[in-house]
Amino acid sequence: MLLIVKERELLNQSEFEQKHLEDELTLLIAKIQREESRLYGGEIANPKELKSLQVEIKALNTTRESQEDELLAKIDQTDKIAGQLEKLKQAEIDFNKKAENLREKVLLVAEDINKAIVDKEKKKKNIVKEIDADLLGLYQKLRREKRGIAVAILSGLTCGGCYMEMPQIKNAEMRQAEIWRCPNCRRILIEL
Repeated sequence: MLLIVKERELLNQSEFEQKHLEDELTLLIAKIQREESRLYGGEIANPKELKSLQVEIKALNTTRESQEDELLAKIDQTDKIAGQLEKLKQAEIDFNKKAENLREKVLLVAEDINKAIVDKEKKKKNIVKEIDADLLGLYQKLRREKRGIAVAILSGLTCGGCYMEMPQIKNAEMRQAEIWRCPNCRRILIEL
C-alpha cells in the first residue's frame, strides 16, 4: 500500500512536469509561428532586422528541439511510472485475494480445531469420572506446578520430564509404589 502511494506521488509529479513541459513547448511553438509570420509577412523591409529575426527563429527552433527531446524523455518516464503503478495495483489485488483465501482457510481450520476441542473435552469429562479423586488431585496439582506437564514417559531409567536418569535402587523402589513418580521432578511416570 505504501509503495502504491509513493508510486502514485511519483506519477503525479511526473505528469505535472510533463504538463509544464507541454505548456512551455506550446508557447514556444506559438512564438516561433508569430516570428515566422513576421519574417514571411512582408512587414519587415530592413535586411539587418530580417537577418536578426532569422537568427532568433533558428535559436527558437533549437530550443524547441531540445524541449521536445526533454518532453519525450518525460513522457517515457511517466509511462514507465504508470506501468509500475499498474503492476503494483495488480500485485495488491493478487495479495488481497491470497490473503482472503488464507483467512477463509484459517477460519475453516479454526472451526475444525474448535470442534476437536469440544469433542476432546467431552471425552475428558467421561474419562475423569473414572479416575480416583486422589490421583486426579495429584495430577492437577502437578500440572499447575510443572507448567502443564504432570505426566512424563519413563524410558529405561530416564524420566521424560526432567531427563534425569534415576539410580537403579530408586527405580526398584518406585516400581513398588502404586503410582510411579520421578524422584527428581516428582512427575507421575508412565511406561509405554
